Amino acid sequence: MILPLGPMHPGYKEPIRLKVKTRGEKVLKAEIEYGYVHRGIERVMRNKTWQKAIYLSERVCGICSYIHTQTFAEAFEAISEVEAPPRAQFLRALTNELDRIQSHLIANSTYFKALDHETMFMYMLALREPVMDAIELLTGNRVNMGWNVVGGVRMDASESHLSMIREIIVDLEREFDRYVEMFEHGPLIGLRSREVGYMSQEEAEKARAVGPIGRASGIRYDFREDHPTYRDHL
Repeated sequence: MILPLGPMHPGYKEPIRLKVKTRGEKVLKAEIEYGYVHRGIERVMRNKTWQKAIYLSERVCGICSYIHTQTFAEAFEAISEVEAPPRAQFLRALTNELDRIQSHLIANSTYFKALDHETMFMYMLALREPVMDAIELLTGNRVNMGWNVVGGVRMDASESHLSMIREIIVDLEREFDRYVEMFEHGPLIGLRSREVGYMSQEEAEKARAVGPIGRASGIRYDFREDHPTYRDHL
């Protein structure tokens, strides 16, 4: 069966078009068209000052908005030969990690929703809430934080807020271990996901898979280990 999906679809987080050839639940072939939002934002950015353009970059993705402003700021800093102070780089790395965690949690929640596992869907969303609280403590906002500027971040973080964020992360790690156990041994999850969407390491390397998909296929590489903001400040 050939199944067209998108570019507008209620299950998508942003416009994307997929043309999928399937046999049962197995995907045999997929054609993808993406970049609808990115291209539009790049066009709107033309002739804007960086102060206005950086806000547009944050609208590329509402769920993982932070990284787009960081890469924008770092690119502008490299061109301008401006270096953010160590404290700002630390706060950038911390905020990016918090945003990455909440993004992965909501991605996992939608995965469980697709499996029709409402319990784990709600558990993942409940785990995400304290992380969103930590982001709000640090930046003043939960989404579209407006935190990065060229040369650093908009404001410093108090030590009391950093201490509260540390407690949130410790509690999150403790809770998350319990859900990992449920994920690995839950019968419904195994029936619906085992050997579905499997990608060998050879296939992953050929497709240039990155992030969790690449690591799940055996590619032992973490970009953060080579990025100076993480390597030197976390």
